[in-house]
Amino acid sequence: EAFDVAATWATVGLLFARSREEQQAFGPNVRPTYDDALLDPYGEPVGNDERDDPLPFAPSLVAAILARRGQEIGTHNFSHFYCLEPGQTEASSRQISPRP
Repeated sequence: EAFDVAATWATVGLLFARSREEQQAFGPNVRPTYDDALLDPYGEPVGNDERDDPLPFAPSLVAAILARRGQEIGTHNFSHFYCLEPGQTEASSRQISPRP
């Protein structure tokens, strides 16, 4: 604000969730199928919400950004996606089909 800089913050959709239940409900129907399971963000255990586990949840940060003049939020997929890792399919790379 001091320098009148506008920005779009591109973040992953996972960070918008307020709870583990929201992460699961809003996640894509087709998930990554990495040969290396350690790369799968959906297999990572998470707490219940931002107070319990602040790393995988960021709704307060999203709200703080949106409250500032000239700032907006964009998104790129629901999670980071490793395109060149073995085991991927075209469908899992899209990550755009949210669960109902």
